[in-house]
Amino acid sequence: MGGRQRITVGGGGVIGASVAYHLARAGARVTLLERLPQAGGGATRWSYGWVGTGAGSPSKDPTAFALQVRALEDFRRLDGELGGLPKAARGAIVGGTRNMRPRR
Repeated sequence: MGGRQRITVGGGGVIGASVAYHLARAGARVTLLERLPQAGGGATRWSYGWVGTGAGSPSKDPTAFALQVRALEDFRRLDGELGGLPKAARGAIVGGTRNMRPRR
């Protein structure tokens, strides 16, 4: 059997789409099957799977905050690579006092 591997992925949610994306980047010919009219319309639609830095601060958990910032950078990179990802970017202002100190 010559040529690229042909692989079928079932489900166009966040996991199925990610698997299909990475297989295609590795050189496979991928067919993605989705039962709904729009990808991401099943479990992914109702998940709490968004990434945001507004709900936390670097002082609360520096490792988690760094991971959130990296995820936002990855979304920007993917948007440039794939073009037109359905996303919304929003900001937040977290207020405090001068005496606010990081928790340890």
